[in-house]
Amino acid sequence: MKPTEDQTGLKQPDPATHRLAVLGAVASACALGAGVFYFFAVARFGLDVPVEDDVEFLRFLLERGRAGGEGWFAFHNEHRPAVARAIFAATAAVQGQLDFRTVMFVGNAALAGLAVLVCTWLPKGPALHRLAAAAPVVVLLFSLQHWQAATWATGAAQHYPMLLCALGSITLLAKPTLARLLAGGLLAAGALFNLGAGLFAFVVGGALLLQARAWRMAAAFGAWSALCIGFYFWGYARPDHHPSPFAALAQPVAAFDYACSLLGAGLSFDDARTGWLARFAGLGMGFAFAIQFRDRRSREHDNQVLASLCLVGLSLASITATRFGFGLDQAFDSRYRVYSHLFMALLWISFVRRRVASTDHGYAPIFAPVIGALCFTLAINAASVPSAWARMNEHRSFYAENIRQWAQGRTLIPGPAVYSRIVESALDEGLYVFPCDAVGVEPSDDNRFCPRTGP
Repeated sequence: MKPTEDQTGLKQPDPATHRLAVLGAVASACALGAGVFYFFAVARFGLDVPVEDDVEFLRFLLERGRAGGEGWFAFHNEHRPAVARAIFAATAAVQGQLDFRTVMFVGNAALAGLAVLVCTWLPKGPALHRLAAAAPVVVLLFSLQHWQAATWATGAAQHYPMLLCALGSITLLAKPTLARLLAGGLLAAGALFNLGAGLFAFVVGGALLLQARAWRMAAAFGAWSALCIGFYFWGYARPDHHPSPFAALAQPVAAFDYACSLLGAGLSFDDARTGWLARFAGLGMGFAFAIQFRDRRSREHDNQVLASLCLVGLSLASITATRFGFGLDQAFDSRYRVYSHLFMALLWISFVRRRVASTDHGYAPIFAPVIGALCFTLAINAASVPSAWARMNEHRSFYAENIRQWAQGRTLIPGPAVYSRIVESALDEGLYVFPCDAVGVEPSDDNRFCPRTGP
C-alpha cells in the first residue's frame, strides 16, 4: 500500500502498513519463543538411550561392512531408511560414538528446515509483513504434540527429513529446469528411501512436470521414478506383525473415519474425549482442500502448495491403509501429528497467497486473519503443553529406569530378546557409551558399564 500525504505534502506511513509491521515484530517473537521452547523440551527430555527401533540402527552400525550385515537400502519393517541410517552413521563418525540425542537434534533440525521452506512460499512483501504471516506456520510445526517423534531418534530421523526432502523436491519441480529436475529427482529418492510415504514425492513431482508441459523432463522423471519405486518394492514382504493394508477396504466407513481422525489429529491434544473434534476438523480441512483444488487459478498459481497438500493427504491415506488394522488409537499417535499440522500450515499459506494476489494492497487486507491465525495456533500450541510435558517426562523416566535395570540383569529393553545382545555388543565395542549420569546410576548399582565411585 502506498504512503499517504498530509497537508504539507509530506508522505506519511500508511497506518495499515505500520500495524502490520508491529504485528510482524510481535508475531516473530511468538514464533521464536515457540521454537526455543520446543528445542528446550527436546534437550530436557531427550535421553541417550536406544528406544525399540533405535536398536536396529545400532545393529546396522555394528554389522556395517561385515559379511551378512544389512546394507544401506535394506528393509527395516516396511521402509528402506537409507537416509536415517546415514544420519546415525554420520553422528557416530563425527562424535566417535553414537549419541541418540544428537540424532534427535539432527532430525528436528530438518523440521526447522521444513518450516523455513514452507514460509518461503509466502508472497513477496516487506520482511515484517511476511514474518507476521509466517508466524502461525512456525507455531504450528513447533508443537509438543509431536513429542514422540521429537524425542525418539528413529522417529526424528525418518519423518522430518522425509517431509523436508519431499517438499524440497516439489519446490524444485514446480519451476523445472534441467538442474532443478536433477536435484528434485534426488530429493524425491531421499524421501522414498527413508519412509515409504516418500513414494508420493514422485507422484506429485511427475504431476507438476506434466502440468508445466515439460514432456521430456516428465519422461525422464518418470523413468527415474519407475527405477526407484521398482527397486524399493523389489523383494518387499509385509512384516509379519503388520496387518494387511486391505483391511481398510473391507470397512470403508470406518477407514474414512480413521483418515479424518488422522488429518484432524492436530486438535486431539492426547485426549480421547476430543477425538470427535479431530474428526470434524479433518473433514473440514478435506473440504477446504477440495475447494482449492477445484479452483483452476489455484492449480496454476499455487501448484507447489497444492502439490504439497496432495503429498500430505496421500501420506495420511497410506498411513490409514497400513495402520488401520492396529486400531483407531494409532490415528492419534503423536508421531503422525506433524502431518496434520503441516496440512493446516499449507492451507494457511494457500489462503495468504490467494488473498494477497487478489488485491493491490499487499498484506494489508490480511491483518485481521493473521491475528486470528496467530491466536489460534498459539492456543493449540499452549493447550498441547501439559499433556505432552507429562508424556515426555513419563517416557524419559521409563526408559531411564528400564536401561538401568537392564544393566543390572533384571530386565530387558522392550523388543526382541536379541536387542539386549546388540546393545551389549555396542557397549563392549565402544560404539555406544552407557549414560550413567543421565539415568541416575548409583555406586551401589551392580552396573559393569559405569565406574564405581563408592565403596
